[in-house]
Order: sequence, then structure tokens, then C-alpha cells
Amino acid sequence: MNFSEIEDIKNLIPCIIVDNYYNILALNTTAQNMLGDVRGEKCYKIIYGFDSPCYQKNIKCPVYHKQTNIDTITLDFEVYLRSYGNIPLGGLFYESIINITKLEFVRTAILDSLTKLYNKKFMENFLDKTFTLWRRYKQIFSVIYVDIDHLKEINDNFGHLSGDEAIIKISNCLKANIRASDVTGRLSGDEFLIVLTNTSIKDAEIVALRILRCINEIRFIKKLSVSIGLTEVFETDEGYHSLLERADKALYAVKRSQKGKIGIIKSGNEVYFLELNRIENQI
Repeated sequence: MNFSEIEDIKNLIPCIIVDNYYNILALNTTAQNMLGDVRGEKCYKIIYGFDSPCYQKNIKCPVYHKQTNIDTITLDFEVYLRSYGNIPLGGLFYESIINITKLEFVRTAILDSLTKLYNKKFMENFLDKTFTLWRRYKQIFSVIYVDIDHLKEINDNFGHLSGDEAIIKISNCLKANIRASDVTGRLSGDEFLIVLTNTSIKDAEIVALRILRCINEIRFIKKLSVSIGLTEVFETDEGYHSLLERADKALYAVKRSQKGKIGIIKSGNEVYFLELNRIENQI
């Protein structure tokens, strides 16, 4: 890769070229617009406002560490994405840096901090959009409501850190048993929702059974289990709230009957149940 090729790649983000003595030799247009003509200045002073090279602040430096890498750093509560390395011309190095703090805020706004699943607000918005698309194109979809059994008992007997560990382990089972096109989120302390796009209730049953099996195999201080409510979108549904209420009804039918199994509503209000140990061969 020659110098002009690097310039092309870095043209859209601020990029500087420095020598072995940390002197800025060149800037791309974006960097020059941001920093002005700072050729001859020390890179660590211009970029970070430091009085000494970055490696003395425990920041990887292309000049000092002789590495090519992409990483992130946090300075004064601001998060930066960096790309840096050497240029094969002898004694020249490049560094690009972008403030991505707002991107981190976006992630925080849509993700549950404990499980890194989507949060309730995101799930409701996604379900609303999925329902609107179904109204338009009639692409079937299903939802799975998941509730952790006896989470309060775990918290009371073993502490909230153990309860958090149980939540994380169960959320990992949810993530491991859905496709990339499906979406799962945490609605509250012990409740999760999965939206299975382009999936009939028959296929959704298999996903729910796989989740039960995964959770059944978790090694923990106490046997973990979940109760599941499952349904698909109906022609009579006026909005996604109808779908959620039906899945919730199926879930609590399981809670009242015997926890640790799947409640399903295919039509009307009748709930029927599936248990893992009866149909293990199906999954």
C-alpha cells in the first residue's frame, strides 16, 4: 500500500502523518479543516492536548509501540475510535481518531446494561414495525414471552449477584437459539421477549423447545428454569398489543399450571402445553 492509497482510505476521517519525532508532516483535508495547518507541531499536543508522548499516558502510540491497530480510548468521559500504524516509506506513521461518544449513548439507549440484549422500548418499537409490515405484506411472525422461574428465591437465598448471573446465563441461551434476523430483548427483571420474523407458530415451537433445553443444561448453584408463552400474529389482531397480551396469557397459564414448560395459543383463547422431556427427539 502506498502513500496515496492510504490517503484515499483515510480521506473521509481526520488523519495525520507523523515522523519518528512525533512531528506532524501532513494532514488529509478532513484533519486540516478540523485542526488547521499544524504541520511541524507535536501530534500528542495537537490531538490530545498532552505535554508528552501518548505512550506515557498508557495510550498505544504508532511511533513508540510500532504497531498497526484499531482501538478505542476514553478521555474526560469522551470515547474515541482510533486507527493507527506505520507507512511503508520509512519512518512515517499515521493516526486517525473519531469521537464516537454519541454512538455509545445510542447503544446505551437501546441496550439492557446487564444482558446486552435490547431493552423494552426498543422491543416495543421493533414489534410495532414488524406488525405494520405484516399488515402490508402478510409475512407471518411469532413472539415468545420468557419468564425466569424463582428469580426472587435466587436473589433472597444467594444474593443479587447470583440473580444477575442467572439472568445473564439465561439471556445467553436466548441469543444462542435464534437467527440473526430474529430480535430478543429484556423487558424487566425476569421477563424477556423474542420476535421471530417470518416464522410460523409451528417453527417457533421448535425454537422455544431449544431454549428450554439450553436452560435445562445450565450449570448453576440452583436448577434454572423458565416459563414460556408463545403465539403468532392473528388476522384479528388490531395491533402488536393484542399479540403481547395473548403471549402473556399463555405464559401465565404455564405459571399457574406447572412452571418450566411452554404455553401456546394457536387460535382463540385456548392454551395448550409443551414439555421438554416429552418431545426431546423433536429438537
